[in-house]
Amino acid sequence: MSTTISLKEKITKIAPVCGITGVLFISICFLFAALSYENTRYDYSIFNHFISELGHTGCSPYYYIFSAGLCLGGIMSTILLAGFSFYLGNKIAKVGLFTGVISGTACFFVGVFPADTYLYPHLLAALTFFFGNLITAAIFTMSIYTDKEEKIPTWYVIPGLVVVIIGIIFLSLPTESVAEFLKDREAYIRPDYWMNAIFEWLVFFSLSIWLLIISIFLKRKTKK
Repeated sequence: MSTTISLKEKITKIAPVCGITGVLFISICFLFAALSYENTRYDYSIFNHFISELGHTGCSPYYYIFSAGLCLGGIMSTILLAGFSFYLGNKIAKVGLFTGVISGTACFFVGVFPADTYLYPHLLAALTFFFGNLITAAIFTMSIYTDKEEKIPTWYVIPGLVVVIIGIIFLSLPTESVAEFLKDREAYIRPDYWMNAIFEWLVFFSLSIWLLIISIFLKRKTKK
């Protein structure tokens, strides 16, 4: 008698591979773009440069690699969160899947629209991603904490909370300096340490670690 594997089971099975692949691919693309970044005034630094500047067509000769990383990363993270939602199987996780799809789609379009040529579509996609990412992490953290079946140890709420806290701080920072920067990127004098840029990178690092933790957990579970 043959056993039919449902679509949800298939997605849950491939989800951890997608999650790990997505994080590694986007990280490599970011690193490559940063190392090849060209600007007569500044070398690229995560302490005073925004992530999206790696995709500027005027300063990043391989901006399309950076964009490819975001596009693929958005797709892979969506598949991972779908698999995680199906594994948890509770109502809160289903809501997390919905917001995760929005966040992943926004990440894809951040890559489609370079900030220096399509500023407003880029900003819309980026803000949707940052808010969506924060909300998604909060929902899945709540899903884990309230799960009566305890399918995942409660301590897994910690990396999700870190993502939420960093996201809140980032979105709460004053934006006057960012607005001034957007008016004239080349003339703007960057501080050595720019909190808006630093926390944007912290959002990326915390999110990447959270996704990897989820991926590794799911990979172990799907082996059984």
